[in-house]
Amino acid sequence: MDLTTLNQIYLDRGDNVQCTISRFGANITSWTVWGVEQLFVSRKTTYNNLKPIKGGIMLIFPHYKYWSLGPSNGFASMMVWKIDKGPFKLPTGDIQVILVLEQGQIANNIWNYQYHIQYTVTLLEKELHLDWTIKNLSKYSFHFNFLFSNHVRVPDIRNCKLQGVKDSKYIDEINDLYLLEQKDDEILLDCELNKIFVSTTENIIITDIMAERNLYVHKVNLPDTIVQTIGEEKGKSMEDFCPNEWNKMLILEFGHKYQQINLLPNCSLESHLKLKVKSDKEVDNYVIRFY
Repeated sequence: MDLTTLNQIYLDRGDNVQCTISRFGANITSWTVWGVEQLFVSRKTTYNNLKPIKGGIMLIFPHYKYWSLGPSNGFASMMVWKIDKGPFKLPTGDIQVILVLEQGQIANNIWNYQYHIQYTVTLLEKELHLDWTIKNLSKYSFHFNFLFSNHVRVPDIRNCKLQGVKDSKYIDEINDLYLLEQKDDEILLDCELNKIFVSTTENIIITDIMAERNLYVHKVNLPDTIVQTIGEEKGKSMEDFCPNEWNKMLILEFGHKYQQINLLPNCSLESHLKLKVKSDKEVDNYVIRFY
């Protein structure tokens, strides 16, 4: 049964595998596998279509963080996206919906270019596939950042670790250190972190020891990986989150942050992100079996 409403899109594959997408910002606010929620959204979030949703999977475009011309992290998360197709069931049994964003009133005032963005969300049995394409319809080239900002729900961030960024250069924004080399294969997430890893490999693994769960990430044309944890002291002072939420969330952002993209007229750019949940008992050579 299609439960899609004016503001929310619901994908249901059966067997407690579901996904909810807000048309405001095309934010994926919920993704459940085996009935277990995989995404974090703050209890302070208000769904009033006035501010970006604090959590879920957010789209950052066309600028990362502070922007003198417009809202922080751009305007894509503050616009209502149109449903182009779906939701519909594929022959595999997977559920898919296609959203589009074109130049609108908000963007006209601050970023006056013609563009067309297509965002395809596909819900599989244990996976979520996100495909993003932008085409420049302007007479001129334009520069932009684009990232998937994933807020991953965990029982306790202090029991999690990340793999897949060894030998990458990174920027440590907390300690103001630039282009250091990541020497360890694993990063423990038991303290406040804000690191930008430049040109990382396509595969990232997050291990949640307490929940005996692993989140596998495969990314294409999303070179940079940003890892953020809040930390207890900072978590107590953040207005957008409740004081006891700081250890329930891991922020993972994948995309083009370190260098902006220059997109020529009539040209397109595609980026792909695949997330897969596995229990410890299923761990094996995921790179082979994932695809």
